Amino acid sequence: MKKRFTLMMMVLCILMSIPLKMMADDEVKAVSHYLTDTWNSEPNPNFNFTKKDGNIYTCTLDNVPSGTQAIWFRIKIGTTEYGPQENAKEDLTLTSSYQQIYPISWKEPKALMIEHKSGETSYTITYDRVNNKIKCEA
Repeated sequence: MKKRFTLMMMVLCILMSIPLKMMADDEVKAVSHYLTDTWNSEPNPNFNFTKKDGNIYTCTLDNVPSGTQAIWFRIKIGTTEYGPQENAKEDLTLTSSYQQIYPISWKEPKALMIEHKSGETSYTITYDRVNNKIKCEA
């Protein structure tokens, strides 16, 4: 009886952890060196994506410093990073129209880029997770 109870508890614990793992993979983050000194695989706290509607996530970068030339980043969901198509020669400059992004699996990936416009201090990034498309509006 004790073995059966132990086995049931193990199964219950495993089943309860599945939704937690799924919720963790539901978070959309960004890796970037924006307002930090280092680019690494840890999410950048300056990007705060929130679920807006269904599978649409938004992030607003406010108070962008005037000396900023561009903002480079990649979307990160779980352990997978998303950016320009594999073997892209250049970073993908975001526009106000949706653009396709792809899982990154190559050694030296390029990034998504927001060109900073003089006088602009705020940018809203919109990510459509279902279609894996992204856009940015000043």
